[in-house]
Amino acid sequence: MINENVTKVLDQLKYIAEFEESKNGNKGHVIWSYNFYKLSQAIVKLLNKHIIMPSFAELKEMRLKTRYSMRQISKKTGVSTPTISRIEKGNNAEYQNVKKLYEFYVANEA
Repeated sequence: MINENVTKVLDQLKYIAEFEESKNGNKGHVIWSYNFYKLSQAIVKLLNKHIIMPSFAELKEMRLKTRYSMRQISKKTGVSTPTISRIEKGNNAEYQNVKKLYEFYVANEA
């Protein structure tokens, strides 16, 4: 859902930049429009990154999509099985463990 919204924003910003370029043919404005478009692309890249940790329920859903057991995930990530279980139940978790799990799931297209 985030990616869809980001794509819509990017398309709108690109349209604005192109419209402004065609409306005012002077070079200064064209350069401004181009820089505005480049800035919008940089913002989109930042929005696509997970700045906030995924929810614990999301992590469980991601694991289920991979069809790996907790033990298999534990072996592949170095995060212990009990820790994975605690994370999925919503208990306190260290950021590094959540990050390892999330990066593993993303790499495995969960």
